[in-house]
Amino acid sequence: MPIDFTEFKQVSLELISDVEIALNIARKDPSGFARRTYVRSFFAMVEGIVYQFKKISIQAHDESSIFDPYEIEILKEKTSDLTDKGTASSKPSKLQLLLNLTFSINSTIKALNLDFRIDKNNGWEFLKKSVRIRDRITHPKNIESLTITDQEVEWLGKSNIWFRELVINISNAINDKHLQITKDQ
Repeated sequence: MPIDFTEFKQVSLELISDVEIALNIARKDPSGFARRTYVRSFFAMVEGIVYQFKKISIQAHDESSIFDPYEIEILKEKTSDLTDKGTASSKPSKLQLLLNLTFSINSTIKALNLDFRIDKNNGWEFLKKSVRIRDRITHPKNIESLTITDQEVEWLGKSNIWFRELVINISNAINDKHLQITKDQ
C-alpha cells in the first residue's frame, strides 16, 4: 500500500494558516497577547508537522521494516515503563523539541530513502532562540517573562521561514522521489 500524504498536507496547511493569521494579528496589534498567540501558533505548527513526519515514517516501516523497536517507540512518542505491580506498560514520552524535530525528519529521510540533509545554518539558531521564548512564556516566572520584544518577533519570523522552507524542501524531495519511481515503472 503506498504511503498516504493526505493527512500530512491537511494538517500542515491548517497549522500554517493558523500561524499566518496569528502573525497578521500580531502585526496589527503588537500586544503581549497577540505576540504570545503567534509564538504558540508557530510551535503548534512545528510540533504538528513533526508528528506528521513521524506518521509517514511509521507508514513506511509498516510496508517494509526499516526501524529498530526503540526507534518505533520514539516515532510513536511512547516509552516503556514498569508499573508498581511489576508489569510492563507504555506511557507518553517527553521529547525535547529540537531533538524530536531532527529525529522525525531524519526518520522520514531514512524511511523514504530521500537524498536530503537538514540545513542547520542561521534558521536553526533562530529556532533555538525561539524555543527559549516559547518556554519562557509557557512557564512565566514574572511579568517580564510574558513580554516578547520586537527582536524576538523577528527571530520567530526567521524561525518560521527556516522551518517552512525545510518542510517545502522535504516535500519537494518526496515529490521528486515519487516522480522518479513513477517514471522508472
